[in-house]
Amino acid sequence: GPAGPDARAGWPSLVATVAAQRAYEDVIRDLRSSDPATRVAAMRALATASYPESMAPIAALLTDPVDDIQLEAIDTLLAFVVTDKVATARRVALVIEVRDKARAEGVFDLGPFVILPRPVVPEVVSGLAAAMRDANPRVRLDATYALGVLARPPADAPATDALVAALRDNDPKVRVAAARVLGALRASRAGDALIEAVNDPHKDVRLAAMRALGDLREPRAIHALTEQFQFYGSGEFAVAAFDGLARIAHPMSVPLFQQQLTSKDARLR
Repeated sequence: GPAGPDARAGWPSLVATVAAQRAYEDVIRDLRSSDPATRVAAMRALATASYPESMAPIAALLTDPVDDIQLEAIDTLLAFVVTDKVATARRVALVIEVRDKARAEGVFDLGPFVILPRPVVPEVVSGLAAAMRDANPRVRLDATYALGVLARPPADAPATDALVAALRDNDPKVRVAAARVLGALRASRAGDALIEAVNDPHKDVRLAAMRALGDLREPRAIHALTEQFQFYGSGEFAVAAFDGLARIAHPMSVPLFQQQLTSKDARLR
């Protein structure tokens, strides 16, 4: 029979729900627009709404042909999981034009306690892995640190493979980021690549690789780190190698630890 007054009373809310759903689908469709301004506007609309399910469609812009849109997509995805406004950037005109320290690196430096326990969909990880192969080194760097924030330890195979590949990047900043993130994500399959990175020509990469091997508690690195410590004897490389050994904490290293209890260097003691 015909709907009664009670049924008709629910129509306004139903209409509003359908309208909102259609509006959401329109915004999602705009992410695929050929017009960069339309893609950015859609991304910002989704970011303002803060629906976690929007992370997957936004991830498509991680490989956008416009570098600045890629960078803003990284920042936008970070905002879904960060508890506070960290290293925010000022937006002017179409996309971000004023950027200080990379938001991704700033959030990564602060550690896991500024991250909300929200699940991160596979599309985000795969999109960041693709962005790590971008021609622009700034995109590669931001994507690497963002992966360290958005992926969850222990790193899965796609994340680990992307980071191991980044250890061979021609930009030493990207290689440093890859080593740091591999350690933070406890990428246990990356041990061999990080041991190789201990001999990288850039000192910051070597230091980051030694720390990461300690974070992974990689027993196969004990010999390499012990050799590094004995070769340098003192200074930042010796301290980094010894710190890696201390984090691994293998009984094999006990005699070396005992010797350093009387070291002149307080860091080693």
